[in-house]
Amino acid sequence: MSSQRNKLKSVIGVNAYPTLFLPGTEPDTPSSTQLDSRSENNSENDDPTFFNTNQLQEIESQIVCTQDVIEPKIIKVIKIESKSGCIEDVNPPQAIKVIKIERPFECTAEPTPSTTTSKKANKKESPFECTAVATPSTTPSKKANKKESPFECTAEATLSTTPSKKANKKEYCKKKSLMEQFKKIDRTFFIAEIGQNHQGDIQIAKQLMNVAKDAGADCVKFQKSCLTEKFTSSVLKTPYSGKNSWGKTYGEHKSFLEFTANEFIELQKYAEELDIYFTASAMDPQSLKFLELIKVPFIKIGSGDANNLLLIEQAAKTNIPLVISTGMVGFKTVQSIYDLVSCYHKNFVLLHCTSAYPTLDEDVHLRVLKLYMKEFPDIPIGYSGHELGIHITTCAVALGAKVIERHITLDKTMKGTDHKCSLEPHELKQLISQIRSVELALGKAIKKRHPSEIPCYRKLYKTMVYSNNFQANHKLDSTNDIKVKVCDPKGLDPLFINKVLGKTLKCNVNLDDPVLLEHFL
Repeated sequence: MSSQRNKLKSVIGVNAYPTLFLPGTEPDTPSSTQLDSRSENNSENDDPTFFNTNQLQEIESQIVCTQDVIEPKIIKVIKIESKSGCIEDVNPPQAIKVIKIERPFECTAEPTPSTTTSKKANKKESPFECTAVATPSTTPSKKANKKESPFECTAEATLSTTPSKKANKKEYCKKKSLMEQFKKIDRTFFIAEIGQNHQGDIQIAKQLMNVAKDAGADCVKFQKSCLTEKFTSSVLKTPYSGKNSWGKTYGEHKSFLEFTANEFIELQKYAEELDIYFTASAMDPQSLKFLELIKVPFIKIGSGDANNLLLIEQAAKTNIPLVISTGMVGFKTVQSIYDLVSCYHKNFVLLHCTSAYPTLDEDVHLRVLKLYMKEFPDIPIGYSGHELGIHITTCAVALGAKVIERHITLDKTMKGTDHKCSLEPHELKQLISQIRSVELALGKAIKKRHPSEIPCYRKLYKTMVYSNNFQANHKLDSTNDIKVKVCDPKGLDPLFINKVLGKTLKCNVNLDDPVLLEHFL
């Protein structure tokens, strides 16, 4: 039993949850002590069957997980089914298809949702009392899919099943390819930060993703939070009113803007259809675990966590590439971030950032980019801008920023505090176009005459000509014998004048004839 329990843990890939109950053996209120004391002589029917990955046809499990409760931490495997009969370890961990994950504890009721549930109705009456997971309707709408509790840290996710070794290799190559893109000399990686400018509406989110793709952005980024992990209860209970509020308290406001896990999965799949990278900022440890679970290509650490070395270290341990903003902290803290992540890998980017919305020109300090490049030469350096307009961001690229992040919106006048310093679709397209233009203009550190200069070369480039008529055997012993003019055909370049001075002519030459090597003995 114990060995099989450990195998199942490795299959699920969530070692953070130490207690596991197999089907048919879980008590009503289980504990780790009860599990450890359980007899090893349970019937075979109580244990799941493990299948070889190559023979696995279908694996479905329902997992219940208390992400936002420190104790007890329990994973309950409800069902594992397969058409194969080979009893072997299931490996790799991605071999489990997660149908649903929900929080079973601290619930006071099991309400039956109405047939016409609105988003507001689905918001919990009391923001700190879980009302259990309602039975979904047969035709759930986006609003009906919202969690009953605005502060549940749940993860309702459907993941792909049984990836092959080729899939794992592809994922590794994709991760490697992404870091190579970050490090490219001739192309800037552009992150379109949607944040919460979607206003809690998945259709608006998709519109913004379309805008990013059409403008030529490389990635769309959202924000993922477990509210009870990110904020204290007093902050969540704080009254929050005004033109930008989506709830009576700050907690209700933030909950309204937070997408469910299933909505994140839907957006991730939509990004795959658009062929654009999809990721999010991990605002807390639980959100970090979720982003790791859905296999985002990189994880963003926002400036709000630039001093949160605990979260940064947890993120570094995942070995997933990181993009870390450095607003609101001094250089010593940035050095600490660099040293900490470097203990695990070098697959990370530091973004210079000023956390003011909008940022005044005098507070941008683009020269910090050069400081970062000097002090951290072995990682890519980028810029996250919150200023108005696009010219400063373009300058950041000219200074060497390899990754750019800017907020985007459909309309600056929309409800919310970020919209005014976000880029509308036409601005985003213009900015990315300018960035690509600057990249071309930066070119390479090779100075030569380019083919495009030939017309001007023929029209304007000067060469040496004779200043007078000279007879054969005349010795060019003075610069007075040579002049530099535009002529056709071209003569010797005046850069080589010292190679002809002192030479003797072997033929007659006339005034303004081009100076040629074949004229000399």
